[in-house]
Amino acid sequence: MKYKVVEVIPTLNIGGAESMVRDYCLKIDKEEFDICVVVLTEHKKSPIEKALENAGIEVIYLGEQLYNDDRLNYLQRVIRRISRFYYFRSVITSINPNVVHLHLQIGRYMRMLPLKKMECRLFLTVHNVPERFFSIDKNDRVKYREYKEVYRLIHSYGMSLITLHDGLNEELRRLFDTDNVTTLHNGIRMDKFDPSLYDKIEERQKLEIGLNDTVIGHVGSMHPQKNHELILSIFAEYHKLNPLSKLLLIGDGDLRDVIVRRIDVLGLGNHVIILSNRGDVPALMSTMDVFLFPSRWEGFGNVMIEAQCMNLPCVVSDAVPIETRVTDRVFVVSLDSEVDIWVRELEDALNGLIGSDIIASKDNYDMQNCVHKLEKIYRGKSGEIDDCYSVDR
Repeated sequence: MKYKVVEVIPTLNIGGAESMVRDYCLKIDKEEFDICVVVLTEHKKSPIEKALENAGIEVIYLGEQLYNDDRLNYLQRVIRRISRFYYFRSVITSINPNVVHLHLQIGRYMRMLPLKKMECRLFLTVHNVPERFFSIDKNDRVKYREYKEVYRLIHSYGMSLITLHDGLNEELRRLFDTDNVTTLHNGIRMDKFDPSLYDKIEERQKLEIGLNDTVIGHVGSMHPQKNHELILSIFAEYHKLNPLSKLLLIGDGDLRDVIVRRIDVLGLGNHVIILSNRGDVPALMSTMDVFLFPSRWEGFGNVMIEAQCMNLPCVVSDAVPIETRVTDRVFVVSLDSEVDIWVRELEDALNGLIGSDIIASKDNYDMQNCVHKLEKIYRGKSGEIDDCYSVDR
């Protein structure tokens, strides 16, 4: 039997969830699984989209089946939003999948499917802390609706939740009153995140970074979660101590213009490099001396594993899950700490000191191992799925 699998996600822009979907599609056994991706928005020409296209993976963009004229009046915009739900139903039912795997906040679309007639297994990967998506407070209307819909899918249609680490696993069990939760780690392309594959001098020359410069790096979308305001404040203070320093920001997002203006205000325009929508993150990481990751919250923080695989010391906030610590070069700072504490930790990291304890093994995050476990989850065969659960029950 060949399983037909549909991965459903809002966009394929650069991001942790999007990258994970890409790698699932690229690595899954094509002899056993026929996989495609349904995207709620339109084609953005991101590196993730290009990687899927180059591999011949079918991607269906619902947004491209809708008229996208910015001059639409209110009624036309309402019709456009409603139409997306009907396109979703049409696409999914025409595929008639064995597995529908949801990512991020799209549970409301499932109301359009005739699930009682469809013979498919449902999965939802929760990519961030539950409070970012769900609320039991009726006044928090959007998150409450999402919570109620996911609860319905779990208890009426047997949907399974997939979470990224054991702490989130326990939270979701309590929140949705279910034992149907699986921990499956985000996978890392170990064959790509290997510092021996890259020439640091050559990669720096491409970016016109001096060989004696200290490079502080960050990879993440320009979103409040990633705390770019604090990143810039930390770098501004560090740069006063070490003028031969650069800040390398890899990512894009709604806050880009705000961040660029802040860089100008701080007078750091010649010392900050912003690179957007890049498909060569491992090579870019090879130019860095330290990785700075002061997120306000994280469901996991896959990029932390990537940075450590590239032998980078990491200075991170206490909001980053401890499960991301796979080396002893992780330096944890409270979000309540003053900027000078962050700067001191940066200096300790750059000086080769030891940070926090090792919590997990890198092998837990090898993409090929994770995909093998995902295949077992999709099959749903008794006895095979048990080793995908890492929470004692």
